Amino acid sequence: MLRALSWQRTGKGIFRLSACAYVVFGVADCVTTAVALTRGGHERNPFAAALYQQYGLASLFALKGLVVAVILFVLTRLPQRVAVWVTISFAVSAALVVVANLQALRG
Repeated sequence: MLRALSWQRTGKGIFRLSACAYVVFGVADCVTTAVALTRGGHERNPFAAALYQQYGLASLFALKGLVVAVILFVLTRLPQRVAVWVTISFAVSAALVVVANLQALRG
C-alpha cells in the first residue's frame, strides 16, 4: 500500500517533468527548424512542408503546438506508469530531433 502511494506521488512528478521536457524540446525543434528554413533548409515532413509553403512559419508552430497538446492530453488518459514511459520516450525522441537539426545547421 505504501509503495503504491509513493509511486502515485513520484509518478506524477516524473510525468510532469517529462511532459515539460517534451514541450521544451518541441519548441526547440520548431526554433531550430525555423532557423534551418530561413537558411535554405527543407522541412522533411511533407504535411508540414505543405503548410509552410502555403501559410508560412507560424503554421509550423501551430501544428507542432497542436500535436504536442493532443499527445499530452491522450497521455493523461493512460495508466500512470505507461504515460510516464511513453512521455519519456517522446521527450527523448524530440531531443534527438533537436540534436539532428543542430547538426544539420552546423553543415
